[in-house]
Amino acid sequence: MPRRPVNAPYTITTEFGVPDSYAKFGRHSGVDYAGFGAGRPVYAPVSGTLTNIVSPTGGNMVQIFDGRYYHRLMHNSSFSRGNGRVNEGDEVAKAGTTGLSTGVHSHWDIADRATPTAFSQFINPATFLATPQPTNNQGVTDMIPDQDNYYWRWGQKAAQDIRGRQLSRAEFSKYIAGQTGTRALEILSDDPEADVVRNWQNVGKTAVNDKWDQQIYNLQDQVKQRDKLIAEIKAKADLSDSLQKKVDALQTEQAQDQATGNAIMRFIGKLFRTSN
Repeated sequence: MPRRPVNAPYTITTEFGVPDSYAKFGRHSGVDYAGFGAGRPVYAPVSGTLTNIVSPTGGNMVQIFDGRYYHRLMHNSSFSRGNGRVNEGDEVAKAGTTGLSTGVHSHWDIADRATPTAFSQFINPATFLATPQPTNNQGVTDMIPDQDNYYWRWGQKAAQDIRGRQLSRAEFSKYIAGQTGTRALEILSDDPEADVVRNWQNVGKTAVNDKWDQQIYNLQDQVKQRDKLIAEIKAKADLSDSLQKKVDALQTEQAQDQATGNAIMRFIGKLFRTSN
């Protein structure tokens, strides 16, 4: 279960969503805990990956990614630990009034992305505390570790199937590691590369259903038969005007069919080069 970032006693001075002239989007993005002096321990409300950030507005800010959401703890006087894995309840900072702050307090907000661009991307901490969070059977948020075997499973195999290419090790570490499996699938699928793969898969299904390969083979057979007929007619020493016209007509028809066949073959070649 998640917890609040400070222990009692405390006072909530600003609730989530109230009008706030200091807030980037005009409404308060989190909850402010106050009623204590500088140096009060600030604790990780969830387990996850911790990053210490110094911000003009958030001051000494701790960010924790729990596999679904980004938790920011702002205005700390100092950090209590370095970047990396953190467990719920670990001390992460000391409360203060750094950044854009009017007094000692701990601001906790939760967003569905690292850098929110709209107020709608924030989650009310009170709602988060009251909602059971997805965990595995050991009670731990089930996140994808930044390990080679998970890179093979998600960054290579899943990415190849969904996006048509493998992620680099750095891309896996940046975008997939630390995510839940559901969120990782969303990240891989909600991308223009995945849209291209799906479009080509649809083209491939159409090619199979409409038997494009058999159509190409039939066209090639027609081209060969006309080649043979033209060769037989040209083999005669004296061609009459009527025969010459027939040859010319056949050659024109042959050129058109050849152009059509070449166009189809180029399309098929492009299809399989793109899909690979």
